[in-house]
Amino acid sequence: MFDPSYQTTTLSNGLVVGSAYLPNALSVAAGIWCRAGSRHERAAENGVAHFVEHMVFKGTKRRSARRISMDIEGVGGELNAYTAEDHTCYHVWLPAKWFARGMRVLADMYCNAELKERAFENEREVIFEEIEMYRENPGQHVEDLLSRALWRKHALARPITGTEKSLTALTPEVLSKWIAERHVGANTLVAVAGPIPHHAVVSQIESLLGQLPAGRRATATKVKALDEPWNKDAWQTEERDLAQLHAGLAFRGPSRSDDKRFAFKLLNVVLGETMGSRLFQALRERRAACYHVQSGVEVFGDAGVLDIFTGLDRSKAESAITLLFGELNKLRSSVISAAELKDACEYVLGSQQLWFESVSNQMSWVGESLLGGREIADPIESQIRVKKVTAAEIRSLARQVFQKSRMGGAAVGSDLKDVDVCELLK
Repeated sequence: MFDPSYQTTTLSNGLVVGSAYLPNALSVAAGIWCRAGSRHERAAENGVAHFVEHMVFKGTKRRSARRISMDIEGVGGELNAYTAEDHTCYHVWLPAKWFARGMRVLADMYCNAELKERAFENEREVIFEEIEMYRENPGQHVEDLLSRALWRKHALARPITGTEKSLTALTPEVLSKWIAERHVGANTLVAVAGPIPHHAVVSQIESLLGQLPAGRRATATKVKALDEPWNKDAWQTEERDLAQLHAGLAFRGPSRSDDKRFAFKLLNVVLGETMGSRLFQALRERRAACYHVQSGVEVFGDAGVLDIFTGLDRSKAESAITLLFGELNKLRSSVISAAELKDACEYVLGSQQLWFESVSNQMSWVGESLLGGREIADPIESQIRVKKVTAAEIRSLARQVFQKSRMGGAAVGSDLKDVDVCELLK
């Protein structure tokens, strides 16, 4: 299953179809990917992409909300969706013999959502509750603060869910306009993984989505410069009466298409992705300064981000954050050992092999690849690129990324007035 046949076809309306042919799989995963997310919104309509994602599940002229669910769940399948900064994905996973049904349901939702007034008002209340849920959870709320700190006035700083103010201003007409402009051929791709030959996938998609208007590809404001002068907006804090401080740091890094993305991944693994990483060992295992600390990376078309999140006892916060910055400085100043580089490479290669055992993950690989270009990335080529990364390249990237001009910070539970982050990053 790890060695599928990847193929792509572009329909006459600009819609791109990508498939991973997995002849031995028993299930199929399919997704309709809209190349528009929260960063494509105007400030006044913040949250519209996420709102549309909710509303397409509420019924079409052909299917009620219940029937949408039952058509998939009734055969043991799963139906879901998510909104990201630069895209929205509606996806299904079900037994392979029901592929045509799964695509019919997805296409109906994508093209024919009704947006009835009562359902619209009900779902707005649901999203209000979702926003409140995230705000009440300090570990999640710190993520919104961190995005604001890192991206500042850029659209990437806005919450994907929108705000109470922006949601209140939205109307069914605004959502209808978004769908009319974004759910078009030039702005849509379909990714499929499973035992369905590519020609059969294309035939199915052509019959369901070939009549979508071509439209235009959505555009968004570019991240003009990765470096920005450090100022108060890059440090967002919120005082709360909590026993634990929730803190986050983030650094701007290479994009989805940048050759440095492979070193970026390895840098993250060494720093904080695993229990064997430097941050986990330094903060939790050796000092018992926290229960949880982890880093991760995310990439967009024009930039990327490495973020770090941790929950700390407030009495240990200052010393723990000093330790954290100490690990960043070590990666900037010293080349990692050959053994540490080998371990990081083996982790990336091994976890990728395990990840690809999932049909749904294969579908995601196809979709993510086509978001970034016209071809589906070859996993073997990706492994080769990872193996070629040197320790010197990781140090060079650490020096480039771990700078005050590329950093944002956030905390919930304390304003951390006694911590001078500008002095900690050498």
